[in-house]
Amino acid sequence: MKSRRRYWIIAGIYAGALLGMGAAIYLRLTADSRDPDKHAREAVGLHRDGRFGEAVRSYESALALKDDPVLRASLSRALTQLGQVERATRELVLAAEGAPNHAEIWHDLGLLKWRGLNDKVGAEQAFAKAAAMPGAKPEVDFDRGMLLLSMQRMDEAGACLESALSRAPDNAPWRAQAEESLVITRVSKAPQSAPAPR
Repeated sequence: MKSRRRYWIIAGIYAGALLGMGAAIYLRLTADSRDPDKHAREAVGLHRDGRFGEAVRSYESALALKDDPVLRASLSRALTQLGQVERATRELVLAAEGAPNHAEIWHDLGLLKWRGLNDKVGAEQAFAKAAAMPGAKPEVDFDRGMLLLSMQRMDEAGACLESALSRAPDNAPWRAQAEESLVITRVSKAPQSAPAPR
């Protein structure tokens, strides 16, 4: 009788321990699924590995738990890689609204509107906002200058390209293109000489 009672006590202790471990595992898994930082880290890793579809799902999970404009901008980049340009633009507009003073987000929005949607007016507005912010990178002026050049707005394009070149490092990958484009803006402004009289 004592051994049977002892057996049930030991069995109860083990069962309690197993239930406790199961509850701890469940709580940890539940907590992990509600941790936006965990989803964000996972999304960034997937994005870096080129697994854009999975990255999108992880970004969405993180954003469902906590809105973050920078993370939303990353979601937009992953969507762009999947060819979902309209949705990527909507996400980037939301990111810009959530971080109105974030030059990089406005720069990305300009690039997406220009190259993804061929919305040159919207792109120029986004580039202008980015360029007006403290700490804007010289690439903003370069991209804005190239856009203005494509719109035949030579004076403005030249000013943007000059600004970009004055602030860019010597090894900027776009420096040569900016220098060539600046020459084009200057040549287009040069007065045309009249033909020589006969």
